[in-house]
Amino acid sequence: MATLNRTMTFALAALAAGSASWWVAGCDKLVGLSTPDTPLVRFRVQVSGDIAPLVPSWAADPKPRLRAALVWGAQWQPQPLCALPPASPEAEKVLAAGCPDNFGFVPARVAADAKVTARGTAALELTSAPAADVMVGEVTARVAYASVYIYDDRNGNDTLDFGGRLFFQEGEDPGENGGEHDNPMPNLDAGPSPDKDLVYGASFISMTMPDQRVAFREGKFPVKIAFYPRAGCPAPPRGFSVLSTGGFSAADGTDAALKGQLPAEEPADCAAASPASSIIRVELQSPEQIKQLACQPFDAEIRYHAPPADTPDLAAYVWACAPLPVLPGDDAGTAAVDVTQLIITGSPNAECRRITHLVLKGCEHDPLCASPDWDLSSQPPSWWPCPVSP
Repeated sequence: MATLNRTMTFALAALAAGSASWWVAGCDKLVGLSTPDTPLVRFRVQVSGDIAPLVPSWAADPKPRLRAALVWGAQWQPQPLCALPPASPEAEKVLAAGCPDNFGFVPARVAADAKVTARGTAALELTSAPAADVMVGEVTARVAYASVYIYDDRNGNDTLDFGGRLFFQEGEDPGENGGEHDNPMPNLDAGPSPDKDLVYGASFISMTMPDQRVAFREGKFPVKIAFYPRAGCPAPPRGFSVLSTGGFSAADGTDAALKGQLPAEEPADCAAASPASSIIRVELQSPEQIKQLACQPFDAEIRYHAPPADTPDLAAYVWACAPLPVLPGDDAGTAAVDVTQLIITGSPNAECRRITHLVLKGCEHDPLCASPDWDLSSQPPSWWPCPVSP
């Protein structure tokens, strides 16, 4: 069922108007290396807030080495399960623990990095335009967006290192990805590494919050693309700019997406300025509250798994039995509703939130495939807690 394999964008009807090839090799400047290149553009950054009360208790070094990083964004497509109303109170708990922010910024690549001075200022310089893999739209009309991160460079390599992944590439991470692995249960690793870089703030965290984002427009502006959309705001100017807006509520954004529309902004809240006349302001926050900003996507498509033969300790997880999600316009119909999946997530302390999907019968990319890769429906594992679909 092709419909079940798709993921929900912020505007379902607009998805075809623009897409990004995320993992094509790009030409962005490597950060952390000295270079004599003349800057193409410079962004001024101002940091505010007291970091002392925000440092986690487990941090081995309580004196953060703050740096600023300009991070181009990836095109984020949230899972339908995380956008639709939960099927039960138990499913609601899984979604609360395992779903990332449906409207949050997702990083693709660091393009510039600089030390934050004692006055809380930084200057981020770019020597090249963003590469094609972080631009969305057609060749003659595309745009890239970036967020400015403030982080603690805990390993001292002068660049932001992302701490985890939202999803995994095919054939990667045995034990968590794919129905063929012996144990697809989520990782229960309870805590971050002491030398992991910590994000303390960003200019663009979520579309449900006021933001400042760096934009680069090439050619015409693709107004219908669902790429961190700002319906109601004027198109950004060509070249580099700094955009700001007031954000919209998660309820309004979800409602618009399910109707195939772009979430609307108030025009009065929209602004655009040149980098030379702008100061990007970032307020420090608790790393625990914004840790998802350090998670990169590798595959936004849901992957289904066969349940492991060995009995897992379900008490260690947050789990629920739930029907397959059906979005408006899906052609799955009752076939999807009749299939029960086990949705399960791991430790609430995990670096990146994600939900694992277990089904008794299906394929990695389609639980309703005609030729299933596994079929345990006639003899489920003894520990299987969900109803067996007809």
